[in-house]
Amino acid sequence: MSKVIGSSNVDEGVRATSSFVGLLHRIVKESGITNDQTAYLPHELDWKAYLTATVQYEAQPDVDQELLRLGAMVAAVSWLHDVYNEENYSDEMVEVERRLGGSEFGKTPEITGFIRTGRDPEKSNDYRGFLSAIYRNLITRWWVTQLAPEESPRTSSEET
Repeated sequence: MSKVIGSSNVDEGVRATSSFVGLLHRIVKESGITNDQTAYLPHELDWKAYLTATVQYEAQPDVDQELLRLGAMVAAVSWLHDVYNEENYSDEMVEVERRLGGSEFGKTPEITGFIRTGRDPEKSNDYRGFLSAIYRNLITRWWVTQLAPEESPRTSSEET
């Protein structure tokens, strides 16, 4: 189920944002997605609900929809990475793959490739390549757009 953040639950959106920023910081500090990184998220945070979160207008000054979705995507990839490495396949894994695939990130070649190769040990080099591409093309690029928006690829393409 998709989460809707509005005036009545803006505090929940702020807490989720804070948690996702912490996760993103840890991943950048570790230079990529490694094992057990979802351990940095509060246990009570239902990160899956934020994959397709909507932030209503009144909550937008305090909660960034793009950041919520990015953080949820990173949590999903981190969690699936652990599951794939441990070969601990389950109905929950299938559900997370489905929800991630249905998110805005699910349409990117990085995510589709990650999901497609995650369960296949013979494609481990491809899998690691997609994991690196997620870090480089989705996570790092987002940070760059936040830190230097005038130099970001998104800004320059919007101007043309």
